[in-house]
Amino acid sequence: PSTWLASKSFPNRPSSEPRSTPANGTFAKVSLDVYDRRLPVYLAARDFLVKIIRDAKASWKDIARFAQDTDQAIFLFGPDLADYLRTIYKKAVHLNFYSTRLETPERWSNEEWRRLVDEEGKILKWFENEMDSLRHRFAPFMTLKDG
Repeated sequence: PSTWLASKSFPNRPSSEPRSTPANGTFAKVSLDVYDRRLPVYLAARDFLVKIIRDAKASWKDIARFAQDTDQAIFLFGPDLADYLRTIYKKAVHLNFYSTRLETPERWSNEEWRRLVDEEGKILKWFENEMDSLRHRFAPFMTLKDG
């Protein structure tokens, strides 16, 4: 299908965002130059998730680095993926909040402690589940053109 026809399928999306083609369900392919600009954002997000899952915490240094490394996502991927990365950022801030409080168990009653542990566990489980989701969310933007 022509580019014009593909853009009519999704009138609210920016022209740089991949679109499904009705005939074969594949995504718009990108040049190597575009791929090279997008790959560092994907790798920053992937590495951030891996670090959080491995360490079971998110330091302010890591959170700030992630924010810096993914700052241009809105220009490279559009608002939907940028919003997803913002969600990762917010979840990491919440994880830091709970992890920091859990460093001082003597400050909390048993009930408060259990609530903090439960909330931290829910967030860590969310990050674990996002490893698969991350790849699927980025895939439509990362398919290279042939040749």
